[in-house]
Amino acid sequence: MHIPDGYLNLPTCAATYVVMTPIWAVAARKLKGTFQAKNVPMIALGAAFCFVLMMFNFPLVGGSSGHAVGGAVLAILLGPWAAVSVLTVVLAIQALLFHDGGLTTLGANAFNMAFVLPISSYFIYQLFARANSSLFRKGLAGALAGYLGLTSASFTTAMMLGVQPHGVSGYAPYPLSVTIPVMVGSHLLVFSWIEGLATAFILVWMTKHFQISALVPASKTKNLWIAIGVLILLSPLGLLARGTAFGEWTAMGLEKMLGYVPSGIARFQNGWASPFSGYRISGHSIILGYLTSALIGTLAAACFAWILGKFLSKSETLPPSTQAKIHSEEKIPQWLLTPQPLEFKEEKMKRTGKPLFSLSHLFQGAFASENLEARDGFLQRLDARIKVAGIFALVILSALLPYPTVLSLLLILALICAVSSRIPLFWYLRTVLLSMAFFSLLIALPAATAWITPGKAWFVIPSSHLTVTVEGARGVGLFALRATTAIAWSALLALTTPWTKILKSLQFFKIPQVFIFIVEMSVRYIFLLTRLVEQMKDARNARAIVETGTQRRWLIGRMSFLLMRSFELSENVYSAMLARGYSGNIKTLEK
Repeated sequence: MHIPDGYLNLPTCAATYVVMTPIWAVAARKLKGTFQAKNVPMIALGAAFCFVLMMFNFPLVGGSSGHAVGGAVLAILLGPWAAVSVLTVVLAIQALLFHDGGLTTLGANAFNMAFVLPISSYFIYQLFARANSSLFRKGLAGALAGYLGLTSASFTTAMMLGVQPHGVSGYAPYPLSVTIPVMVGSHLLVFSWIEGLATAFILVWMTKHFQISALVPASKTKNLWIAIGVLILLSPLGLLARGTAFGEWTAMGLEKMLGYVPSGIARFQNGWASPFSGYRISGHSIILGYLTSALIGTLAAACFAWILGKFLSKSETLPPSTQAKIHSEEKIPQWLLTPQPLEFKEEKMKRTGKPLFSLSHLFQGAFASENLEARDGFLQRLDARIKVAGIFALVILSALLPYPTVLSLLLILALICAVSSRIPLFWYLRTVLLSMAFFSLLIALPAATAWITPGKAWFVIPSSHLTVTVEGARGVGLFALRATTAIAWSALLALTTPWTKILKSLQFFKIPQVFIFIVEMSVRYIFLLTRLVEQMKDARNARAIVETGTQRRWLIGRMSFLLMRSFELSENVYSAMLARGYSGNIKTLEK
C-alpha cells in the first residue's frame, strides 16, 4: 500500500497533504495535553515494531506480495492519535531512506495507513470490547479491528489509484474496476487476516500481563526490545516473497507488463535517490542489505518517535500548590519534592603553574559518566545486550562499507541518537567526533601522497616534492569517515551504559572469560595509573621550582617508576581479589 512517486497526479498529492495537515495538528494537540512522559518508551517501541513488521512480505498467488502494518494494535495500546503520529514517522523514514513510498505521495500514504487504519481499528475495537470484557472477547475484538482496519485502508488506496488519468500520458495505470477488486480482494483474503491475527496475539498478551496499559515495567520493556531484535534477524524471510506489491511497480516493471511507462511515473519516480533504495546496499548481497536496512530503519524510527514523544508528552511535575500541601502535611523537605536532574559539566582542573591535561577525566568521561547513564534518554532505556549487539553490528558496518553517503547517514543517525539520549550535542561533537576526525586524518595523511597511493595528481605540497593524488585524498577521507562513525557509535555505548552492564552483556554473548577479565582490569588500571601520574605531577609542581633542563630527566624517571609501580599494583590487586573470593566471574548488584 506504499504508493510510489508518480502514481498520483499533483492535485491528488496536494489534496492529501491539505487533508493530513489538520489531522497531524490535531494529533499533536491531543498528545500534548494527554500523553504521559512515562509512556514515551512505548512510542519508540511501537515505531520500531511497525517498521520491522512491514519488512515481512507475504507472497500472493499471481506473483504479487504484501505485508501487515501494525497500526491497529498501536492504536488500541497507545491511542489513535499516538498511532497517527508514530505511523507518520515510520512512513517518512521508509520514503526518505528506502524509497518505499514517495515524498510527493507521503500525504496519501499517511492518510491510508496512518489515519484510516488506526482510527477505524480503534473505534471498531471500542465498539466490541470494554475494559471489563473477557480475554477472549478482547482478542476477538482486536482481530476484527485489525482485519477491518487494514481492509478499509486498502479500499482508500485503491480509490486513489483508480481515479488517476490512465494511458501513456497518465499516472497509475489501472482504473477502479481493477484496483478495487485486486487491492481489497487480496487484503480480504490474505493480508488483513495477518494484521488481525497479529493484533489479537499482541493484544491478548499485553492484556494478560499489563491490562492493556501503555506503561510497561522496565524489565518487560527490555524483553520487548529483545523481541524486536529477533524480528530484525528474521527480517530476510521477507525476501522469500519475490513478487512486487500491487501499485508499487518500478518503471522497468511497468514497461514489461504494459509495454509502456506512464509519463507521470517516468517523470517523478526517480526524483529522490534514497541511500538504501529497495532495502538494498549496492555491491553487497541482498540478505546483508536487507538486514542492514532493518537495523538502520528500526533504530531511526525508534529515535525519531522517541524525540516526538518527548516533545509532545505531558510534564509530570507536581503543581506548586500540591507540593506545598504535601510538604505541610507530611513534613517532607522541599528539596526531596523537587526533581533534581543530574547536570553534565566538563571539569577543568586548575593546576599550579601550567594546566595539566587530565587523561583520567577523559577516560572517566567515556567509561564512568554516571550522570549521562542515569538520564532518561532513548539509549539509556534500551537493554544493554541490545545496545552491545546493535552497536557492534553498526561498528562493523562502518568499518566495511565503502560508500561515503551511507557512512554519513550512519553518522547523522548517531547524532540523532545522542540528542534523543540527552547527551550534550556540542560536547559530543567537540570531544568525540571532531577530535576523532582530526586524529584519524593525522594518521592517514601520508597515504594521500603519490608515494603511497599513485594516481591522478591533485596538488603539490609547497616547498616539497610530495604530490597529493585524488585517489589518495579519497582514501584518507573514507578512512577518517569510517573511523569517526565507528567511534561515534562506540562512544554512545560507553556514555549511556554502565561499564558493569557492558561486561555482563559480553558474558551473555559467551565471550571468553579471559578476554572480559583483561578488558575489565585494563580499564581499572587506566584510571589508577593516569591518576597516579597526575598526583606525581602535582607533587613535583607543589614542592619544587622546575627548571626546563630537568623536565626530560624527570619524565624518564617517572616513566620507569610508573612501570615498576604498575607491576606491583597488579600483584597487590590480584591478591586482594583472590582473598575476597574472586573466581573469574564478574558480579554486579543487578541480577
